[in-house]
Parts: sequence; C-alpha cells; structure tokens
Amino acid sequence: SIYYFIISMKNEDFRNYYKIIKDLDEGGYGKVCEACLINNEEEKRAIKLMNKNKIKQQLGRGKLKLPSDDEIKSYIHSFENEVNNMKMIEGLNRENKNTVKYYESFLTKDEFAIVMELCDKNLLKKLLEDNRPFNEEEIYDLLSQLNYTFRIMVETLLVHRDLKLENILIKYENKEKTKYTYKLTDYGSSKQLLSLTKKLQTKIGTCNYMAPEVLEKYKTYNQECDLWSLGIIIYNLCFQEYPYNVDDINNPEAKTLDLIKEKGQTILKKHSNPDLDNLIKGLLIIKPEERLTWKKYFDHPFFVNRDFRQYYDLTELAKGGYGVVYRAQHKKNNQKRAIKVIEKKKIKEALESKNLKSNNYINSLTYCELVNRY
Repeated sequence: SIYYFIISMKNEDFRNYYKIIKDLDEGGYGKVCEACLINNEEEKRAIKLMNKNKIKQQLGRGKLKLPSDDEIKSYIHSFENEVNNMKMIEGLNRENKNTVKYYESFLTKDEFAIVMELCDKNLLKKLLEDNRPFNEEEIYDLLSQLNYTFRIMVETLLVHRDLKLENILIKYENKEKTKYTYKLTDYGSSKQLLSLTKKLQTKIGTCNYMAPEVLEKYKTYNQECDLWSLGIIIYNLCFQEYPYNVDDINNPEAKTLDLIKEKGQTILKKHSNPDLDNLIKGLLIIKPEERLTWKKYFDHPFFVNRDFRQYYDLTELAKGGYGVVYRAQHKKNNQKRAIKVIEKKKIKEALESKNLKSNNYINSLTYCELVNRY
C-alpha cells in the first residue's frame, strides 16, 4: 500500500514558538539544535534546521553558476519527503514508539525547520563512550525494539537507505538510565517504492554501510539494501569495527565495493553465538537475491529461540485450555504489550488423544512471531 500525508508547514519563523538552547550537530546544509518551548522551558525538542543559502552554496559547488530554481525546488521536495516518511513510520495513530516523534515543520524565505522528539544520544556515541562491544542480550534488545519500525517500513515499502549507528537514537526512560527506548531517525534519504517490483538506482547513503548493489554503478536495488546496512550495524556492535573499511578519501565507494568483492565473507569475524553469527552472515551476502529476506530476518532463530520471560514482567490476564494471555511490560523500555503463550505439550496431548497428528498444527502456530515482533 502507498500512503500519502498532507504536510502542513507553518509559513513563519519557528523562533516564534521555540527557543534554541544549543547546537547538537552541524552538516553541509544546516544543523540540528536542542530547543524548548518559549512558554514551557521543560518541554524540550530537537529541531533540524536547514538554511536555503547553504543549500544553494552546496548545490553550486564546482559549478560556475548558481543552482536553478528547479534544483532548489527539488531539495524542498526532499524536505517534504522526509516529513512525510517520518509521519508514515510513526503510524497513522502515532503508536510506533521506536521511531523519532514528529511534531511540526516550518518554512520561511530563508529556512526549513523540522521539530521532532529530543533523544539523549545516538548509538555510535554510546558505543564509543562504553568502549566495549555489545553482548548478545543487548543486541537482541536493540533489534527486538527496532523490528517494530522495520516491520512498518516493510509493510509500507519504505527503503531507509541510510541505516547506520548515528541514525539510531537512545531515549532514557528513568533517571538511573537503566530503562531506555531505541528510536530510528533521519528519513531524509528514504524512499517509498510504488510496488514490490519497483527498483531504485540513486547512489545514496553512508559508504561504510552501503550495500554492494547501491555502491555499484548502474545497478538497481530495493528494500534488501537496508538488510545489508543492518548487518553492518550488528557486526560493528559485536566487534567494534566495520568489516569493509577503506581508509582512503580518494574514491572510497569504488574501493569499498572492490574490497567487498575481493574478500567476501572471508573477512568476517566469527561470533561465539551461532545464531547471531548466522544472522550476520545471512545479512552480509553480496548478491541481494541470496541475502536474507525481511521475512526470514524476522523469523530468524536469533529472535525465536529465546524465552520472552527474560525481557518482560508478566501479569496473568486470562487462562485457557492450551495456554495463557499475559499483560507484559518490557523490562528495559517500559512498553506495555499483551503476550499470548500456547503450550505445545498440551496441544500435542489433546490432538494425539484424538489420534490426530500434532506437528502440522504446532508448526502453523504464530505465537513465536507475536512475541518476537515486539
């Protein structure tokens, strides 16, 4: 399905409503600031601020003339695209807590501004501060949270195209910083496919995370490129390094592609957890048609072969002949869920008492997926 949103941008200065506290990050086209509401300083926001003059300068680099109005309009369209995709991934009912929340946007003669949720840090900063690899439980916690956003991306045919450590944010849910939520951000490069057979061709993203089919000239790609980027993220968390890292500023994309083709998976370190090792290697397959699909990723043993009781506090709601329904609260991020648990043993006993085979019935159950998707 293709979703469209009507973007309502205020044609006025965001400073009429917000006060900038400090700059958080700066790029070629603008910067991200921490701000608060003018009438409530306790209400903090992040504001992505883009300056039109900087955009003109960047688009005109290496040229002897200023960018045309059409080029500027094209960049304005990319700004609208980012807002659209943020709203779409957050969900029609704004139920997705694992993507950065969108508030509003502003458009003036000189600036664009997107007002969004303020988080505490990005995943790269956490990895550098902790100066240690993530263990398998931390990786499971991260992925099981982000999988909710990934499922919406898959269902809406959205390709993020810039999955990386810097675009995964952390928001602490308590003062002790023991409970937190992971949130995906930066949909500026994302693109919604018109159909499952539609392909993209624009080379876009961050070199160390770009899939080989994106790096290669004239190749087309689809949602599988995000799976490669996800594999790079997981590998980085496990081993604190990029598997295909080229320390050369001259044509790094071509040299990264050459390294991937030359070394393949021989360069990959082996993880002690066989399921996690298999997951990484399934994601980092050069040919996208042989790579794990999103469905196989969601159903991977790394997610399924786990006891959900490790991750949720449970309160029994209802009990039936084959199992129990629980009210569940995630131990790390406090998110509330319902979990339906069906006991295979009871199904087997009931069916075999009637001389019926139980294997097909048990294999058709999706309770593992119901638990895993959250």
